[in-house]
Amino acid sequence: AEGPMAWAVVWINLFTTGVFGVVLVFFCGFHLQLISKNQTTIESLDRRSQYALSSAADNARAVLGHNAWYWLVPIKPGLPTDGEGPGGAGDLEGGRGQRCDG
Repeated sequence: AEGPMAWAVVWINLFTTGVFGVVLVFFCGFHLQLISKNQTTIESLDRRSQYALSSAADNARAVLGHNAWYWLVPIKPGLPTDGEGPGGAGDLEGGRGQRCDG
């Protein structure tokens, strides 16, 4: 089914993909800048950094942790894997909101 309509769909898809790609590059760059300054988005609007450390690497370690292997794969070793009971992997709020019958 080649024709003008098929090519229009291809060009629209390429344009949309390009726009999303450019937006994601700027979004990623902005967040890398925030990490290097040890700021949140709200703090960046205030223009003062209360928690900035001596270097961008120190700020990245403060935000992402000391082990660089976990920066791109955000898992925390040593958590329970069964997901049962308070404090398990399925309990993200540490037992809050449990019913007490009795």
